[in-house]
Amino acid sequence: MDAKLKGAPSFIWRSLWSSLGILKEGLVWRVGNGSGIKIWKDKWLPRPVTYQIQTPINMLDSETRVEPLIDKDCRSWTVDLVQSVFREEEAKLICSIPISRRGASDRRIWVGSDRGTYTIKSAYFIETKLSNRSFGEPSTTGSKNSEWRDLWRLEVPGKVKILIWKCLNNILPTKDRLYKKNIVDNYLCPVCEREKETIMHALWVCPAAADIWGGETSTFRKWRRDYPDFQQLWGEMIKKLSQENIELAAACSTTYHIWTRRNAYTFQNQPKNPASIVSLAQTDLASLKEIKQSNNTNAVRSQERGPSQLWKPPEWPFFKVNFDVAFDKDKESMGMGIILRDSEGGLQATFTAPKTHILLAFQAKVSALHRAMELCSELGLNQVIIEGDAKVVIDSVNSKNEDNSWLGQEIDDL
Repeated sequence: MDAKLKGAPSFIWRSLWSSLGILKEGLVWRVGNGSGIKIWKDKWLPRPVTYQIQTPINMLDSETRVEPLIDKDCRSWTVDLVQSVFREEEAKLICSIPISRRGASDRRIWVGSDRGTYTIKSAYFIETKLSNRSFGEPSTTGSKNSEWRDLWRLEVPGKVKILIWKCLNNILPTKDRLYKKNIVDNYLCPVCEREKETIMHALWVCPAAADIWGGETSTFRKWRRDYPDFQQLWGEMIKKLSQENIELAAACSTTYHIWTRRNAYTFQNQPKNPASIVSLAQTDLASLKEIKQSNNTNAVRSQERGPSQLWKPPEWPFFKVNFDVAFDKDKESMGMGIILRDSEGGLQATFTAPKTHILLAFQAKVSALHRAMELCSELGLNQVIIEGDAKVVIDSVNSKNEDNSWLGQEIDDL
């Protein structure tokens, strides 16, 4: 990680070295026993963007490892020491980091993905963040976030949202874009064959698109045609089409079908009537509305029926443990409940306890599952069925893939 690029390097080494910045940005330490992590220098806090301690160096010198902050006997943080060394906010965050109960070694994980595993896609996003940081974030970041919220909240099919997202990011594969990448030999619109096919031309200006937007009953009949880019057109739509987003949803769906009409004509030589495009857009929205109403009706019926699965006792000689948690995000705490019953349904043991320094519901459920397993071990039981409603936790435990996420060591401990 600290390698230098010396004189006359090979092409392969120079290529590998050029990606070092991305690796340094995406690799962080996950605490195991703390022996390999330097408190003040390494990246080990689950907090973007730096993942490093911001508290000024005090009490412990600059080379001190994380290990002295951990009580080796209890396999937990030495809370008093942590609170005396770090600022309150960082102390709470540190105490919420799970520690390997097995004393496993510290591990480097990749923050670009939820599972902590490197992927090309996650590296691309980290590279994009680095580029934005180098050149400075645009002053319109707030408005951009608002644009995305307006888009993702729309009640339109996912395929429509993806198309609009591509338009706003200027990555729709129009002839102009493909020509610049030397994929096609000209940039003319394949429909009108007269002008450069940009996103605005294909979806708004081209006569084939203008006929649709300019229909007798169209809201857009008198709208201007000279918007410089799709971002400005989208902003105008958000501003003017406010009738519970019904008109905006219709506009998005129409945009999608204008693009599919263009593709059908270009690749299959199948021209479509402008009236059919409006009809298809309306059908899409009507179908989506019908599906949502059906789902809501089914949800109400399900609630009226109550739980669909009743508790069943295990077969002899097994015992069954059920666990559940109550998680308070604001107070960063949880309460757990565990109950143990035999094959006849007879109560054998119960356990309840609170726990602090819990930041995530997943973390709370893992803690409860671990305590349930400990309870069985304390009672000398080894033929036990453990049952809970924490599907994500159960799937993680049963998964054959290694979990390199921030909380992965808790799954490993199980």
